[in-house]
Amino acid sequence: MVTFSVYTYLFSPVTEAEGVTFFPDEADLRSRYEMRHKALDEFFEGKENLFHIETARQAYSCKMLLERDGVIVMRLANNKKKRREYHFEMLDDPDEPSCLLVLDNRPRGGQTVCIERRPAFGTPQVAATILEEALNKFLLKFRLRVGVNAKYSTQSFWQTVDKHPGGIVKVNFSFPYPNMPEISDRIRHFEEIARETNSEPELILKGQHRENLLLSPDNLFIIRAIEACAASGKPILITPRAGRQAQVNVLKQVSEEAPDALFEDLNRPDLFDSKFTLILEFLKNIKLVYDA
Repeated sequence: MVTFSVYTYLFSPVTEAEGVTFFPDEADLRSRYEMRHKALDEFFEGKENLFHIETARQAYSCKMLLERDGVIVMRLANNKKKRREYHFEMLDDPDEPSCLLVLDNRPRGGQTVCIERRPAFGTPQVAATILEEALNKFLLKFRLRVGVNAKYSTQSFWQTVDKHPGGIVKVNFSFPYPNMPEISDRIRHFEEIARETNSEPELILKGQHRENLLLSPDNLFIIRAIEACAASGKPILITPRAGRQAQVNVLKQVSEEAPDALFEDLNRPDLFDSKFTLILEFLKNIKLVYDA
């Protein structure tokens, strides 16, 4: 089985570039939002079997396994060298360990990136950062950017709270710029102000008179705020009365599994589209919000 870490990518407008400030109106923001999937599709359009993506530091080798209807399956390689000794000489041999990436850019998809948990880059987060930088370099001409963040379980919040019997004095929620209605609907009060101010809003709950917060899993507003952060991968910071501040999104990141055979020989003709159908089924089973 292939084990993936599940990430979500969210778009936001670029209002400043190389010292130039843009003042987009509501219609401009809406048009950019509507073209976001097309812009990202253009990044992968026409990519041959082997290609490269670039960051400011280096280029990374890639292999396209599938690019169809907004679904991309590829391998991303870590180009490095491995030192070995042969016949009393030290040699630097090319070493390019890779990991699978499955990206769902369908207009009605979940805007997810699944990154294989394989030690090609040490952690999937390194691959996510490389992908994010390469995409943003390309998307700048559309005055768009993406943030690629790991999803995490909503239970991470309550598990962190439970670890501090002395109580919690402050909680910071970081919300994304409005992008996916399924997420922004949970924090509807923040959506309009985020668009008007070009911001990623934050909500700070602080116990009055230096008292502890009353945090209940029955409070609908708290539930929706946690879900919005967990689904988008944005962090929640919890400050306990005793102990160090904890960042919730690093505790319990989400994973999914798929059979190895699903990603083999994807370039071969498939009369019944059986593998593509199974990949779509795999993507369909990825949840917006994970509670365990």
